[in-house]
Amino acid sequence: MTAAIRILGVLDNGPESLTPMAKSWLEGADLVLGEARFLELYASLMAKSAEKRPFSGKIVQVPLWLEEARGLGRQVVVLATGDPLFFGLAGYLAQKLPPGSFEVQCQVSSMQLAFARLARPWSEARWLSVHARDGGDWHPRADFDHPLYPLWRALNQASLLGVLTSPANNPARLARMLVALGLEHAWTMTVCQRLGMADETIEREVNLLQGGERVFLDPNVVILEQRGPSPYERWPKFGLPDEVFQKKVFKKGLITRREVRAIALAYMEIIDGEIVWDIGAGSGSVGLEAAALTPGGQVWSIEKNADSVDHILANRARLGRYNHRIQCGIAPNGLEHWPDPDAVFIGGSGGALESLIGLVLERLRNRGRLVINLVTLEHLTRTLACLDRLGQSWRLTQTGCAIGQPLLHLHRLEAQAPVWIITVIKESGSS
Repeated sequence: MTAAIRILGVLDNGPESLTPMAKSWLEGADLVLGEARFLELYASLMAKSAEKRPFSGKIVQVPLWLEEARGLGRQVVVLATGDPLFFGLAGYLAQKLPPGSFEVQCQVSSMQLAFARLARPWSEARWLSVHARDGGDWHPRADFDHPLYPLWRALNQASLLGVLTSPANNPARLARMLVALGLEHAWTMTVCQRLGMADETIEREVNLLQGGERVFLDPNVVILEQRGPSPYERWPKFGLPDEVFQKKVFKKGLITRREVRAIALAYMEIIDGEIVWDIGAGSGSVGLEAAALTPGGQVWSIEKNADSVDHILANRARLGRYNHRIQCGIAPNGLEHWPDPDAVFIGGSGGALESLIGLVLERLRNRGRLVINLVTLEHLTRTLACLDRLGQSWRLTQTGCAIGQPLLHLHRLEAQAPVWIITVIKESGSS
């Protein structure tokens, strides 16, 4: 006998919200899974003999329990919040259980209820969930590993957001994140608390500076709306002035000049969603511009100078490009933990140029691009010889530009030191 596994969307206002079919599901179940509060709230509809099994903190075990129940021919109902297919349990179970092994009955999602309370159309909103692990508050070194990183991405992609919160990633934490990002005047927050219950509360346009210290009723959802310009919108994605990166503590040469940077990035041919490596990051200028060219991807960078790393973090914060990670070290140490790249820029090698090139070409994905900037003849000859030994085709470009400079009441052109740019495109089967 094949068990019936039914995932039932429920609300916090209890049994009166259920359809006759949903009630019959519960009445006929001999195993009911759900959060403890739902098992208690809907207990009156269950058979006295039914087993009630809470799964809070045990979500990964639910597919195993359901497979076991199927094998025993048990009638199972899983209680899930609202629409179980909207960032819900049913979507997770669909990846774990055989197709057609369960059916779903939905309720109105909490997000639909929230927009209904505000009488706002939600068809243009971007939806996301921060039901993730508790990684603490957003902080200056946060990047794509932080649980709130999806919210950072969404803030850059839409002007109206619906956010499913969690007890850890709650409205107060989201408010603190917006303040930390300097967005407290660009976005408004509405918190919809305990929707459908007797003590339902809607707080519109919460003061973000104060909201970070507030305690909100749980459960809740958050609606964020952009009302003003982001401080990051003034920066172009490509071709940033050197002054954005240059700091007085930097020595001359620790920044890839805009003219050279533009050529190097063009040769890297970055496509959105790609993984980029920036080795010998210096001021972070190449990696941070690459981050804007792949907003759906990641930039992994390394720099040996600890002071420079601090300034790269400051530059990253100024530009608001948190799909960029910087670590202090000398390549190739530490690169073994990085994902394989689609494009690599080498602006400094720490004295291990040949071994670094070999490692990069081994890790580079097919049709991946390696771009190397060099300023000395010795490094140029060593690099070309290394690529020849490895059987790699290469392209060489020499930059030569002059910058206008004042001379009394006149102007002159000041020649910039030439830079050699080597480009390698990895073909299938090459090292």
